[in-house]
Amino acid sequence: MGTLQRHDFSEPSAQDVAEAIELLRELDLPAIFGSSFSPSPVLEQISREADVPIYWYDDDNLP
Repeated sequence: MGTLQRHDFSEPSAQDVAEAIELLRELDLPAIFGSSFSPSPVLEQISREADVPIYWYDDDNLP
């Protein structure tokens, strides 16, 4: 689907968050992935509101 992390690491806007939630629902996506090195309250909010689980990954363990 995409990413919400901005190049300057600032938080996404309220509109960005609302669009992500809407897209997750529209596409019926099964999961969200996030880096365990930078857990985000925004990602947790999106997960709750879209009713989609977050799977945290460790950047050092990616294939």
